[in-house]
Amino acid sequence: MRGIETLLCCALAVGAVWGSAPVSGQIPTTRPRTTTQSPPPAGSAPKSSAASEPDGAAKPDGPAARPGQTPPRDAPAGSTFVELQGQIADAIRQGQLGRALTLAERQRTLYPNEMKASADLAGVYLLRGDAARAEPVLRAAITQKNALYSGNVQSLLGEIYTSLGQIALDSRRPTDAISFLLRAVDNAPTASRARYLLAAALDMSGDPERASREIRAAFDVDSASARPADYRLLARTARATGDAKAAVTSLFQATARFPMDVSLRMDYAASLVDAKQPTRALFELLYLKSVLRADAPQHSEIDGRIEKLRAEAEASKPEPEPQLEAMFSYLADAESEQHDSALPTIQDVVAMDEGSSVVPLLLLGRSLKATGRFGEAERVLLALAEREPQSVPILAELADLYYAEGRLEGARRVVDRAEKVDPQNPRLVAVTTYWK
Repeated sequence: MRGIETLLCCALAVGAVWGSAPVSGQIPTTRPRTTTQSPPPAGSAPKSSAASEPDGAAKPDGPAARPGQTPPRDAPAGSTFVELQGQIADAIRQGQLGRALTLAERQRTLYPNEMKASADLAGVYLLRGDAARAEPVLRAAITQKNALYSGNVQSLLGEIYTSLGQIALDSRRPTDAISFLLRAVDNAPTASRARYLLAAALDMSGDPERASREIRAAFDVDSASARPADYRLLARTARATGDAKAAVTSLFQATARFPMDVSLRMDYAASLVDAKQPTRALFELLYLKSVLRADAPQHSEIDGRIEKLRAEAEASKPEPEPQLEAMFSYLADAESEQHDSALPTIQDVVAMDEGSSVVPLLLLGRSLKATGRFGEAERVLLALAEREPQSVPILAELADLYYAEGRLEGARRVVDRAEKVDPQNPRLVAVTTYWK
């Protein structure tokens, strides 16, 4: 349901509710097209829903549409169609969903045969988490006409079918979802959310080949609107075809966009192992440990994965991967506070990594600080903070350095910056608690 709410909140909050312009982008031409009937022109009698609805479609909810029925000529003050459109949008923007529902119900009572009025009411239902009431209203909407709506009717239909597809997908009805989402894509080819949902529905239905084509088409249309689940599906379809490198690339991009998504980072670490990059997988797992709360359930799984990497590294002797072997040697020294031995080891790791990964540089900054090389540590950590400005583990380490140097004002500024991102980060809490 959360996917529906995000979709509709964006679409309904603009001035013309559900009438936003299509997303620009290249339209793939490789997927077989499915056509659907366009709505009848304004003023004509609505066609039967039998030709456009999947089997089992519910009958329209609310007042029945009658050929030739027109809106009231003398609507109450503040209740013209345009006025209600603006009032509904304002209520949604202000988070007043109760008021938005009252307005949407009034609009549909006054304009019962207007597709946009039905779509608006269903949209508010969905924002309130009520898919059961929204679905029949949406099904009714696609049988209606637009006598008053001046926006793009095809885009509106695309939004309606997309919402129906999301409801079906959330209810684990992939066949219905595919039917609705194909219509959504046909009506609004550049609206990427329908394509992402269609790929998920195809995957749920057990058709990985079509799912793979559709998820790639969705990224081609608009990669900027992709969500974590979309990246996971892209990576999963890549792995299914044996392309481990593509899976790594897609999940790396996902973690860059959603750095606080723990599940994405876990998937990324797993993809690195599959791609025979165990050292980078270790870096990712260590970073996860630095951002997770102490009581997070993922800790045991992460520790298990790290131990598995350690065992595999030891089993690969006498020719273990040098960087991985050095990392485990560093961790052993650092955990036993043998910082003078740990420092040259982590310097070797950074040199082998050519400074491309954040984790070894963060550990280098920590080791330089532990051995009293504050100036060098500050240079490393400042460069990292500029490179990863939202990384709380890096900011926490920098604040710890400033506290150790007695630079209290600088430390407080860094702590304030970190707390705006993640005030409960375990390393940040440890640093601030120690120096209070």
